[in-house]
Amino acid sequence: MIGGRNLAVGGPGASLRVQVDGVVVLEESMPPGFFLRMLTLPSTAGTGDYAALSIESDNKELAIEQFDAQPAGRVVYGFADGWNEQEYNPVTGVLWRWTTDRSAIRVRPEGKSLALSLRGEIEAASSSHITIKAGDAVVSETDVAKTFSLTTLIPRQLLTGPETVISIQSSAFYVPAEKKWRSQDRRKLGLKLTECSLSPVS
Repeated sequence: MIGGRNLAVGGPGASLRVQVDGVVVLEESMPPGFFLRMLTLPSTAGTGDYAALSIESDNKELAIEQFDAQPAGRVVYGFADGWNEQEYNPVTGVLWRWTTDRSAIRVRPEGKSLALSLRGEIEAASSSHITIKAGDAVVSETDVAKTFSLTTLIPRQLLTGPETVISIQSSAFYVPAEKKWRSQDRRKLGLKLTECSLSPVS
């Protein structure tokens, strides 16, 4: 799994080339904005326990923000449409990522049930109605308070196919520029998540 952003505001796409042991496994032009790619890699040509991975671009505006590589049979997921970029407090070391009104996770469940763990807060409301879906099927609907911790079991029967989209919908979201007169931030901010993870359930 590899994802990130072409930070340019316009113009041509930024090339992305990924090689494993000298074999090209992804070569694509990424337009401005976010991208996420899920790849099944061939067996590595090298010997030993490790393979050489290289990631190249012809454009310094291309940023890699997500990466994971797992053996066949392991769960792999990435943040897809509807997420804001990860943020960081250098004083406390806390990382978080804002959802919008609907944010998607693409996952390869490998035939397993999954537990979705969410922990965070709501900034501009006292509560939110959160709906979790696997594809088009509603898994759960929950009302949470301003700070919350929530774990949702997603049964494998709903995780059909080699890849499934898990969506998180929040009734409470806002645009900072519409709430704070000095703000130029036009993002939709829903849930401020310090944890958002998917793990297999045995």
